[in-house]
Amino acid sequence: MFIHYLKTAYRQYKSNRFFSLINIIGLAVAMAVCFIIFLYASHEFSFDRFHEKSSNLYRLNTEIISPGQTINSPITSAAMGPDMSEQIPEILNYTRIQTGGDVSVFKDDEYYSFSNALVADENFFKLFSFKLVEGNPSAVFNEPKSVVINKENADKLFPEGISPVGQTLRINDQDGWMVTGVIEDCPANSHIQYDILTSFATLEAIGQNVYEWDAYISFNTYVLLDEDFDMEVLNKKTKDLTWEKVNKQLEQYGAKIMLSYVPITGIRLHSNLNYEMAETGTITKLRWFLLVAIFILFIAGFNYVNLTIASSNKRAKETGLRKVVGADKPMIRKQFFLETIIITGISFLISLLIAELLMPQFNMLLALNLSLATTPIWFYGMAFLIFVIFFGMAAGLYPAFYMAKFQPAHILKGDTWIKPGNFSLRKLLLTLQFIVSVGLIVCTLVVYLQLNFFRTQDYGFDHDNLLAMMVGGQTNDKDSELLKQRLASYPWVESISRCSSFPGIMEYQEGFEFEDSPNPMIVHHMQADRYYLETLKASLIDGRFFNAEDGTELESAVINQELARRVGWTDPVGKTLTRNERRFRVIGVVKDYHFESFHNPVAPLVITALGHRLPYTGFWVLIRHDQKASSEVIPAIEKEWRSLFPDRAIHYGFISQIMGDYYEVENNFGKLFLIFSSLAIIIAMLGVLGLSALSARQRMKEIAVRKVLGASAHGIVKKFSYEYVILILVAAVIAIPLAYYIMDKWLAGFAYSISFPYWTFAAGVIISGAICMLIVSIQSLKAISQNPVETLKAE
Repeated sequence: MFIHYLKTAYRQYKSNRFFSLINIIGLAVAMAVCFIIFLYASHEFSFDRFHEKSSNLYRLNTEIISPGQTINSPITSAAMGPDMSEQIPEILNYTRIQTGGDVSVFKDDEYYSFSNALVADENFFKLFSFKLVEGNPSAVFNEPKSVVINKENADKLFPEGISPVGQTLRINDQDGWMVTGVIEDCPANSHIQYDILTSFATLEAIGQNVYEWDAYISFNTYVLLDEDFDMEVLNKKTKDLTWEKVNKQLEQYGAKIMLSYVPITGIRLHSNLNYEMAETGTITKLRWFLLVAIFILFIAGFNYVNLTIASSNKRAKETGLRKVVGADKPMIRKQFFLETIIITGISFLISLLIAELLMPQFNMLLALNLSLATTPIWFYGMAFLIFVIFFGMAAGLYPAFYMAKFQPAHILKGDTWIKPGNFSLRKLLLTLQFIVSVGLIVCTLVVYLQLNFFRTQDYGFDHDNLLAMMVGGQTNDKDSELLKQRLASYPWVESISRCSSFPGIMEYQEGFEFEDSPNPMIVHHMQADRYYLETLKASLIDGRFFNAEDGTELESAVINQELARRVGWTDPVGKTLTRNERRFRVIGVVKDYHFESFHNPVAPLVITALGHRLPYTGFWVLIRHDQKASSEVIPAIEKEWRSLFPDRAIHYGFISQIMGDYYEVENNFGKLFLIFSSLAIIIAMLGVLGLSALSARQRMKEIAVRKVLGASAHGIVKKFSYEYVILILVAAVIAIPLAYYIMDKWLAGFAYSISFPYWTFAAGVIISGAICMLIVSIQSLKAISQNPVETLKAE
C-alpha cells in the first residue's frame, strides 16, 4: 500500500508541475530562512555558557547618579573587585579587565597590528575557562609588561616553530614586553574578545591609581558568587560597602554610586549599556528575525494549503472513484499526508543547499562565522522533526480532511466544489496574507527611514575630508607638534589641529564642580589647540575659543551648550569650574555637536587648552584636507611619518568612517530585515496567486455565463477584484495598529529618531493592494479568455 501511495504521489506531482514547483520553492526558501535564523538564535543563546562556572559568574554594572544626570555603564574602578571579595562572603573571587583597543607589535623589522587588546589581572584564568596553550595560568600576569598572545597571532609572530614563551616584543613603541603565555583563540560565542592580553601589574608599575573606588572607572569587574547566595542579601551588603567606600563622601554633592550584578550569560542578549566590549542587546534583533521567520514559515504553510486546494479539482474524480471502490476516509487522508511529507522532505533538502548559499552573506552582515558543517547533528534532527514531520503534518491537515470529505455522488456528477460563499477558510487565509504584507511593508519603510536619518543627520560639524593621526609614546606632545608642522606645509591641508580626542574617540571623563551650583557632574574632558574648532568646522555661540599659543591659556575652558543647560548657566562666559582644586574660567560656549553616535543625546563637554596633559592619553593630529587632493593625502602622511618616526607604527582614520561605524550594526540589521521581509512578502503573494487561481477555477462557469450575457472583461475583473479590496481594507485595520505599536517601541529605543511617518500606512496598503490587484487581474483575464462554449458544454 505504501508503494502505491508513492506512485500516486509521483503521478500527481508530474501532472501538476507548476503548483508542485511553487510549493517546493516556497517551502524551501521559507525553511532556509528559518534554518539560518534558528541557527543564529542558537548561537546567541550560547554566549558565555562554555565557562565551567558560568552559572555563578556575574559582572558588576555601575550606576552613577547625580542631580540631573545618571550614567549607567558596565565599567567599574579597579579597587571595587578586591575590596568586595574581601568584605562580602558571598563573593568567592574576582577578576578585572580593561580594554586597550588596537596595539602595534614590532618584530623582525615589521609591524603587526592587533585588535582587541585587553589588560587582565592574575585571577583571569581562575574565573574564565579560556585555555592556555603554553604558560602557567597562575603566573602569566604576575609581572609588569607580561604579555599573553592568542594562538593565531602567536603563529604569525613566531612562524619558525620557536616557542613564544620567554621571547620579548616591542609593543606600542615600548621595548621589554615579555611573552609569558599563549592562549587559545577566543570562542566566537564569548562577549570577551581578545587578540593580546597584558598584565594588570603593568598599570600598577606606571603609577595608575587602582586603590580608590572613584578613581579611573574604566575596568570590567567579574565576580564568582557562592552557589547558595541570596541576591537580596548580597545587594544589601554591596550597598552598605559602597556607602562606606565612596557614597559617604559623595552625599554632600547629592551624588551616589550604585552597583548591580548581571549574569555573564545574559550580557550578550540583554545588556543595553554604553562602553560594552562587543555588541550586546541582541535580543531585540533576535526577536525581529524570529518574528519574520515565524511569518515566513506559516505563510509558506498557508500557501501549501491554498495551492493544494486550488489544484484539487483535478483530483476530485480520482477521490470519488477511490471511495466507490472501497477506500475510506483514513486511507485518503494517509495519501494526502504522505504527499505533504514528501513535499516538505524535498523542500527540506533543498533548503539546506539554499541556506549554505546564503550563509556567507548572513555571516558578513552580522560579523559571524556560522557554518552548517559545524552545526551539531541534533540540530539537524530537531529541524527535520519541526519542518518535515510537525510542519508537514500541520500543513497537510486541512487538505487531507478537505479532500476526504468529498461525496462520490456529487463528485462523479461534476459538482466538485462547495459554494464559494461558504468557503470561509479562503478569506481567512487571504486576510492573514494581507495582514503580514501590509505590516511588513510599513515596518520595512520605517526601518529604512530611521537608518537613512542616521546617515543624513547634521552632526554639528563637518566630518567629511577629516582625518586623524595618533601620536603615542612618552614624547607625544613634542612629536605631535613636529608632525603637525610638517603636514601644515602641504597645499591640500585646509586646517590642522592637535587634540587629545575628537568626535568618535571621546572616552575620557572627569568630575567637575561648577560655580553657583552645589552639584558636581561627570563630563567629557579633552584638550585642544586654538585651531580645533576651525578644523572641525564647529561653531561658537558665545565668547571665544583659544586664541593664544598652546600653554598660555591653561586656566581657560570652553564648554558646550549641553553643559551650560545641565548646570543652569544662562550666561556661562566668565563662570568657573573646578577639577581637583584646579580652577578654569569659561571663555566660550560651543554649539552642541555630536561627538558620539545618535544612539545617545549630546553629553556635557569641557575643552581646555593644550599644555597640561590628561593622564594616560595620547595626542591626535586632526587634518582637514581638500577633497580634490584626496588621493595625495595618505601617501603624504605615510611619507612624513616614516621620515619622522621610522621605528613606530602609524595609526590614522577618517572621521566619517569612524562615525559611520557606530551604525554598522543597525545598517546590517536593516539590510537583513529588508531581505527577510521581501522574501516574506513574495511568499505571501504566492498565496494570493494560489487563492486567486482557486477563485477563478471556482467561478469559471459564472464567468462564462456573464460573458454570454454581454459582460465586458473590465466589468468581470472589477467585480472579482471587489472581494479582494474588502479583504485588504480589513487586513489594514488589523495590520496598521500592530505595525504602529511595534515600530513606535523600536523608535523609542533611540535618543534621536524620526517622527513616525504615518504615510507609510497608506504606502503599505497601496503596495500590497497593487501587487494583489495585478495578480488577481492576471488570473481573472486568464479565466475570461476561455471559450464560454468549452466551459458550459458540460451543462
